[in-house]
Amino acid sequence: MSAPQQLFERAARDPNGLALDDGTRRRSWAELADRTARAARFLREDATGFMSLSEGRFDIVAALAGRRMGFARSTLPLTPDIPRSQARALSAIINASRALGPEMALRIAGTAESRAAVYRFDQLERMSTGSKPPPDWHRWIDHVGATDGEIHSGTAGVADTAFYSRLAAYAARAGAPLEARASVDFLRGIGTWNWPQVVSAGTILEASVDSIGWLPETLVRNGLVVAHLKLGNYSKAQESLRAFARRTTGDPFGERILASYLAYADTTLRRRMGWKD
Repeated sequence: MSAPQQLFERAARDPNGLALDDGTRRRSWAELADRTARAARFLREDATGFMSLSEGRFDIVAALAGRRMGFARSTLPLTPDIPRSQARALSAIINASRALGPEMALRIAGTAESRAAVYRFDQLERMSTGSKPPPDWHRWIDHVGATDGEIHSGTAGVADTAFYSRLAAYAARAGAPLEARASVDFLRGIGTWNWPQVVSAGTILEASVDSIGWLPETLVRNGLVVAHLKLGNYSKAQESLRAFARRTTGDPFGERILASYLAYADTTLRRRMGWKD
């Protein structure tokens, strides 16, 4: 188990244990958590910042800690007021449309949101069987990203690989630009935790000079930095954090989590800051 993974384990196992002692300051895990919470409130992120880490397309904490979360089977949210539960139920409805067909899936969808998601998925699947390029590749990636999020939100470390294979094959047949193909590879990489694939595709997206972005900057930053961290490329992780800091101010809480993880992962920085091993 790596040092950063030990950090997550120790934080959960021993909140009152000594986490920091540099000769002048002594901090337990509980005290550090309290200081983080106060800092988050100062940044007007408080509880929503913590909750957002496990919501959305890419779960940073699950990826760093190596905790996988598979697809849901229930098409009804077990806790309807929790966004993650709603997202997992929507994913189950979309996956059910493969076995039942889109017409039957629309009948069980229930809400306008889930019906629209099933329709988008079916539309994208039908388009992917051809070879005619879309009028606008950026809009196609927007469509891919939305559907990808609806299929995979609430999961971690698992992916619908057949879905990505069809998209990649279509992009190749239709002559998609490099960034569009890299976007598909990036989404597949963060879904399957294929970190070399994330680095390869993410580096292309990070270096893109296109005036119109392909995937959300925060998603690319989070996925690329996590990939560098998991591969032990700490200097590259630092470079990507700095590069994206100049490009986006989105998801500042996630950015701070990544920066803190990097500081702990780098043994030189850890000793300089007086953190105990």
